[in-house]
Amino acid sequence: MKVGIIGSGITGAVLGSLLPNAIVYERATHVGGRMTTRFLKDFERFDIGATVFKDKIHYIEKGKESEFDFLKFLETQAPDLKIRSHKTYPNSFHSTYCMQGLAEKLLTKNKVELLHFAESITKSPDQKQWTLTFAGGKIELFDKIILTAPIPQIISLLKNSGHMTHWDDLIRFRGEYRSCLVLTGVWRNLPPEIIQKIKSLKNQTFLFKDEEAEYFSIESEKYRQSEADDSLIITIQFSSAFSSKNLERWCDADQKPMYYIINSNQYFFNRVFHILDIPELISKKPDHMDTHKWRYSQADFALFKDNDINLDHPKFSEYLALCKKHNLWMTGDWIWGSRIIRCALGATIIAREIIKD
Repeated sequence: MKVGIIGSGITGAVLGSLLPNAIVYERATHVGGRMTTRFLKDFERFDIGATVFKDKIHYIEKGKESEFDFLKFLETQAPDLKIRSHKTYPNSFHSTYCMQGLAEKLLTKNKVELLHFAESITKSPDQKQWTLTFAGGKIELFDKIILTAPIPQIISLLKNSGHMTHWDDLIRFRGEYRSCLVLTGVWRNLPPEIIQKIKSLKNQTFLFKDEEAEYFSIESEKYRQSEADDSLIITIQFSSAFSSKNLERWCDADQKPMYYIINSNQYFFNRVFHILDIPELISKKPDHMDTHKWRYSQADFALFKDNDINLDHPKFSEYLALCKKHNLWMTGDWIWGSRIIRCALGATIIAREIIKD
């Protein structure tokens, strides 16, 4: 059985670890999806998507409550991965290397094809396999394909397949997504007294629900390697409303900052320094600035909302029947919800069903 997985975010990475003979295709230069990490000089690195994950989650199956322990799963599937509890949220965790490293460790047994942009999916002439066509003309045949992309990208892939009508009622309604803009600043060669002040802060992350700068993380404190490291790295994630308004004037195709953020970044960084009570850095320009935009950051209408993951839900049964009938599996946050642990749980369930099928 030849299986192809489109996407190497947490869903694709967990699926790959459980289906080691599957081939994983990723359009980017690296695996990780929304667990992407940026790497700068020396030990400087920061996460621009998911920054932490929960360890456990409960769900309902066959009328009974079960528990998924993600930390135990990682111990089994990625034993070399080192995990640390987060300073602000002790019940949340992150890789000691970087969040992107989580996907890398899970996919060590898979063949991973980077820079592969899937353009279309169609049935082979004999209708027995799926034909996957990539930009540049490369074609591969698969018995089963698993799509972990956001719904708008899935629809684009399927539009010429002749199979969209089978899935239309299930997926089109779930095609609304929130966008998210990300801004990161790096300040280097800071005096020891400022670094010590930053290290002694009680919190590493701050959440201001529905404000423009909704969430920010002191990324340098997650990954500081030594006493000699004199950099401060702060990543800000912006609200859905702000991100939607400013999506097209944030950064270009190469993620380079555009005019708007070049001229307004100091406003947001100054607010952070006020909150952290570090007046010495107010109006101090970063030595490096990084921008990113997630067009499909989070599905608005996931099948399982909030904490309610019930595998006995009739819509989920309908979904599984479609997947098995057509050997085409679609999964991701539009079913399970946006958090890493929810998508990881979903991936284990899908892998189980594929193996059983």
